[in-house]
Amino acid sequence: MFFFGDTDEMPKGLARQAQSETPDDVFDQRPGVVVADMVSGGVGLSWGLGLALLLGLLLLFTRPLLGVDGSVANAHHVIGALVLTVVSLAAAEVARTLRFVLVPLGAALLAVPLLWPAGAAAAVFAVFTGLLLIGASLNRGTIRQRYGSWQRLIR
Repeated sequence: MFFFGDTDEMPKGLARQAQSETPDDVFDQRPGVVVADMVSGGVGLSWGLGLALLLGLLLLFTRPLLGVDGSVANAHHVIGALVLTVVSLAAAEVARTLRFVLVPLGAALLAVPLLWPAGAAAAVFAVFTGLLLIGASLNRGTIRQRYGSWQRLIR
């Protein structure tokens, strides 16, 4: 409606093109269909993003869970918050490529025990979690919707 004025009617040439792309007019659908599409369409977690979400939450709680303190705990906290931010953005199908930002975050987590002195449990946890984050970024997940010319960018 924004590009054509205050009506949902399209010019005849565009109307024919739109009919070939979408069989039903969005304004003619029942409210239940529109609400279901809003809730389920376009956003979802693949198993990789779900795993990254859990790892990000776990990183936020290494201080009480593993007894990590100081710079190592601060690094875990910052990386965990960044992981949660990336996962929330990459949950959108059109932004799924952002999952690759988890790779440098996983690499940073691998470097934490090398940069700051950490106990054995914290070092093993950081390396294991970093490798899992890198692995979790490889899974794209299912893309259910179609996004026209953007489709080639969703990998």
